[in-house]
Amino acid sequence: MKKNLLLLFLLSFFITATVSAQSSAYQNDNSVVRLVSKKNISIFPNPASDFIGLSDSENVKQLIVFNVVGRKMKSFMVSEGEKYNISELPKGMYLVQILDLNNKIITTQRLSKR
Repeated sequence: MKKNLLLLFLLSFFITATVSAQSSAYQNDNSVVRLVSKKNISIFPNPASDFIGLSDSENVKQLIVFNVVGRKMKSFMVSEGEKYNISELPKGMYLVQILDLNNKIITTQRLSKR
């Protein structure tokens, strides 16, 4: 259990550091495109049992669910107002990457599955 928590901490630290290192804007066709604010998007409900949703899916293309060792467990293409089935995932802690329309990471959030 301690190894899993340490691994989860290190993995979330690495992902957070990677996301923080990315600029809040990037160049696209000679115009600056602002990334979606991390604070505006959240996964709900958390903890979840069967389905998850996004609080704001505007400019979001994909959700990718990883287990605590970094293995990709599920991937969803995002649609407005849709819920995403996670019922077949075992109970535990997961990391969910939220990608924008240009496949850039907007944020990574922890998800508890019950």
